[in-house]
Amino acid sequence: MLAVATSGSRCAPKRRRAALAPILVVLVGLAGVASAQEAEPARERRTFQAGSRAFDLTADFIGYERAGEVYTARGNVQVAQEGRVLTADWAAFSNETRRGIALGHVIAREGDDIVRARAMRFQLDEDKGLVLGGSVESAEQEFTLEGEEIERRGEDEYRLRDAHFTTCQCPEGERDPWVVSSEELEVEVGGYATARNSTIDILGVPMLWLPWLKYPVKTERETGLLFPELRTSSRVGVDVGIPFFWAVADPVNLTIAPHYLTKRGFKQELSLEYVIGERSWGEAYATFLVNDDEVHKNDPLDGTDNPSTPFDDDRWAFDWLHDQDLGAGWRGKVDARVISDNLFPFDFREYSRFRNDRHMDSIAFAENRFGHRDQFGVSGEVRYADDLQNPDNLDRDTTWLMRAPDVRGSGLPAGVLGSHLFWSFDARYTHFTALESVRDRFPGAALGPHGLFLDSGIDGVPTGFERDSNGDPIDPLDPPANPDFSNDDFLLTGGREGDGVFQEGELIADRGHRVVLNPRLHLPLRFGDVIEFLPELGYYGTFYESRKRGAELRNLVTANLDLRTRFRRTLPLPFTSARAIHLLEPRVGFAWIEPLEHGEQGDNPLFIPRSEILQARLRALEPTGLTRDPADRIDPLKALHVSLGSRLYGAPAQDGAPPRL
Repeated sequence: MLAVATSGSRCAPKRRRAALAPILVVLVGLAGVASAQEAEPARERRTFQAGSRAFDLTADFIGYERAGEVYTARGNVQVAQEGRVLTADWAAFSNETRRGIALGHVIAREGDDIVRARAMRFQLDEDKGLVLGGSVESAEQEFTLEGEEIERRGEDEYRLRDAHFTTCQCPEGERDPWVVSSEELEVEVGGYATARNSTIDILGVPMLWLPWLKYPVKTERETGLLFPELRTSSRVGVDVGIPFFWAVADPVNLTIAPHYLTKRGFKQELSLEYVIGERSWGEAYATFLVNDDEVHKNDPLDGTDNPSTPFDDDRWAFDWLHDQDLGAGWRGKVDARVISDNLFPFDFREYSRFRNDRHMDSIAFAENRFGHRDQFGVSGEVRYADDLQNPDNLDRDTTWLMRAPDVRGSGLPAGVLGSHLFWSFDARYTHFTALESVRDRFPGAALGPHGLFLDSGIDGVPTGFERDSNGDPIDPLDPPANPDFSNDDFLLTGGREGDGVFQEGELIADRGHRVVLNPRLHLPLRFGDVIEFLPELGYYGTFYESRKRGAELRNLVTANLDLRTRFRRTLPLPFTSARAIHLLEPRVGFAWIEPLEHGEQGDNPLFIPRSEILQARLRALEPTGLTRDPADRIDPLKALHVSLGSRLYGAPAQDGAPPRL
């Protein structure tokens, strides 16, 4: 036996009490019926009185039999009542017995709720009815219920045979992530559903059989236990968790999930969801593990003495996502995370997405757009990067160059005095700083030219400050034969230390301010509604104030010439009856960058190094990635580029949506 509670993915204000009851009222609401007057000759539309509410019956043919006062309708049958519509191929009801039936493609709609069935039997004066081969879809309550038989026994009571239940609202044609299938299901709306002989299917595959299952089908969130969690991995062993959902308040959800990991011990997880007003919300996640068994057993006295685990055995992580409406069109967001050690993403699944990342970013920003059609935009952010590349005893978090703040403004193309000439611009101010200077972190280490970076090779740690194979600092009185444990002094592994050339991974040593101004002029032209030609001329100015180099200025002139056309056709897709739009876009362009003065950029401050792989900036077939490169080292450029874009667009996922790429 298993009793569970459910919770939504995001909490919200209370919903009104509306579930299966008002939906299936449609099934018994074919009438409230006709008056006792003798029917007039058949016609395509009839109006009946159902208590205090009228409904219209429309069909290709409507007949009447005096015996039993039976009305029959066939061909595009529609029964319409305020807020409700039922359609079928054929329908009949008796004003004498107060019973009726609808057959063939039966669909009943009320608001966003839909009932579909092969056949439907209803009782006019009682809250009873029977649906054969039917389904109930409730968009408001976020569930889908299917059954070979759906019998309504009372206002809020139902019995189903061969039933399928899920709260997943997947697009048509896609498989539901999970479904509860039951031989027999009894449902009390606003209460619980009791299922017998049930299976829980994950992606269409039966994963668990239960002889008896009880779960809530309430219109409000319910405090209680959720489904147990069971996982296994080589790093934690068997992971068993028992989540408990707490509906703290209307706008607040809290899930507490104690876990036991066979290799590491007890690990606690807390998940918080909240809503502030109508336009602000947030999610927070925290987990902690006291005395990690795998770390502690490496050294019972101090796990940090083991080179493979140079950190404390009390481990934790915190994640926070918050979206805030600030008023007057402003919106702020925080997306932050912090972990106790750099091995955390490898040991625990919650942060496994960062395993291949060089660093883990946290960011807080605010933004707004204003003007005609949101032509102008402004944003400001603070960003912090957590170094994930090195072991904790060589961690470089405090020496990473942060951007606090980073303020940007932009203007979309706008006409110049009613002419065909357009202007646009980008502007950016950034303050580059760090919690600790490179010189304090690595005293005596060699800096690159002008002291702009730590000339330490790709590992970012100078030889002599690296750890030996046991994780211990090098003894200056007894240095090893090969002090370069990372082997980054060799040319094939990224270049030598002390070569005076910046390599990716080396730490920036300068601090200061940078302002970028990039106004542009555009003259879009179209020839014969076939060929598009877009020339662009811009100024790219960068103003520096740094500790190492003082005030400096870099002036660049940029240009882009873009010539393109488009070919479009509709074609059938293989193995399906669907069709797609195929769009071919050949382009020829020219990108140009030229400094106004012939000075050496190597003398300028260095805050944002240039990418090692420049070709990556053209992967989107967009040459503006070259002429608007944010790096502090941009070489003169004259580049002709030719490209061919090929795209397929399918039908929209839903009405009113754009075609799917």
